[in-house]
Amino acid sequence: MSEEKKKKIPSVETYFPREGCHPESFRTDIFIKPSDALPRHKVRLIYCCPKDKWNPETGRCEDAMKLHSLIREEAPPESFPSSSGELQEIKAKLSELEAKFNEMMQMMSKKVSSRKKYDCEKLLEKGACNLEPIEKRAFVMCYLQKGLKEGMIKTRAEGMKKGWEEIRKCKD
Repeated sequence: MSEEKKKKIPSVETYFPREGCHPESFRTDIFIKPSDALPRHKVRLIYCCPKDKWNPETGRCEDAMKLHSLIREEAPPESFPSSSGELQEIKAKLSELEAKFNEMMQMMSKKVSSRKKYDCEKLLEKGACNLEPIEKRAFVMCYLQKGLKEGMIKTRAEGMKKGWEEIRKCKD
């Protein structure tokens, strides 16, 4: 790295004067970014709200925050992988996690798609009183579909209500 580049760390560039900022409005973002020119540095961005735009009641700026200053600093060594081996290890762990995630997503999609499909005609023939507990919801949906097709009911809510009423009649 050239001497000229080394002098840039640390450096401060001011964009909006401190006097124009409300004292309670300063915010900071930190980015650690390796590059060829500056291999280990972090950038600290300090934002502030102009005095006339700060709302003390809400603690927020009523307009866009202004970039007050940009500070370049040397990043601590622990911020970066120390060797290419360590970087390879991180990439391997990431690949392993992605594979496990994809496997879980496949299992979940199989469970969702493997729901039991009911034959509405058979359920309706079986009657509300002869259903297994797991079949009752399907019966209500079939009752709803049949009612809408035949014009016996006008809304989905009405169809579901009547379907559940049929099932409740069996308890009596």
